[in-house]
Amino acid sequence: MNFIEIKIEIPSKETEKATAIAHMITSDGIYIEDYNQMEKDIIEIAHIDLIDENLKNKPRDISVLHIYFNQSLNIEKSIEFLKNKLKEQDISYKITTIKAKPTDWKNKWKEFYHPIRVGKNIVICPKWENYKLNEGDIKVVLDPGMAFGTGMHETTKMCVELLEDLVTHDCKILDIGCGSGILSIASLMLGAKSIVGVDIDTLAVKVSNENAKLNDLSNDAYKFICGNLTENISGKFDIICANIVADVIINMLNNIKQFMHKNSFLICSGIIKSKKDDVIDKLRSENFIVKTIKEKNDWIAICCKIN
Repeated sequence: MNFIEIKIEIPSKETEKATAIAHMITSDGIYIEDYNQMEKDIIEIAHIDLIDENLKNKPRDISVLHIYFNQSLNIEKSIEFLKNKLKEQDISYKITTIKAKPTDWKNKWKEFYHPIRVGKNIVICPKWENYKLNEGDIKVVLDPGMAFGTGMHETTKMCVELLEDLVTHDCKILDIGCGSGILSIASLMLGAKSIVGVDIDTLAVKVSNENAKLNDLSNDAYKFICGNLTENISGKFDIICANIVADVIINMLNNIKQFMHKNSFLICSGIIKSKKDDVIDKLRSENFIVKTIKEKNDWIAICCKIN
């Protein structure tokens, strides 16, 4: 069985309306390209500093909806419905039909995601694969979805390595930018008492909760909430992990100490090497002592404490 892809180009300001119309005719899959707020979204969701030149050149005033249909359906009727609804809403559009795609397009990415060993004893294993553990290994079962962390990125690996050395059985952890929940879940598997994970993306919160359940963790041990950095956070934590992006970390350091006590650790990651000195300078200006700096390829992770 094959799928047909329909591409609809629309003005970016009409993306929400057009997407709602598209959902009226298919449940097989919709993918949205919208570069109107690219820089902001990449920082807040993808957590990276650098933007590929091809992405920078994408039009900011046009969105593209990719809509997938089971080929056995009446595609012409669906397209006619789309056209009529878009016209009713005064939305200008350009529709293109693309050749058939395999039915498993939504799961194709899974071919590239396999169990990986991170740090000394953590094994991150996708839920659809089996893995024979060595003595002392800790398995973190994960279903990250297409949009969230798998543990393969250097920034995540360095955070896990630091957490392995810091987590104790009575510590409370705050995970800022929790993504798929890898660092939160790994911390609990390492013996942390409790974690609070926060992400600006509601889907990340949903995925994190689902992954926590996959690992049979106690409901009392974790809480994932939606919010921008620490805006919905209260209390103090023994370890704060911020695997986000350098510029956001720098801004966050203005008030992060209110969530720490004198023995708390702060892990900052997601820092591209060119931003290393900027982050360290800000840490020192806020009276932090840098304890450990890790580097993998072009990425930096920093562990520090309050002076």
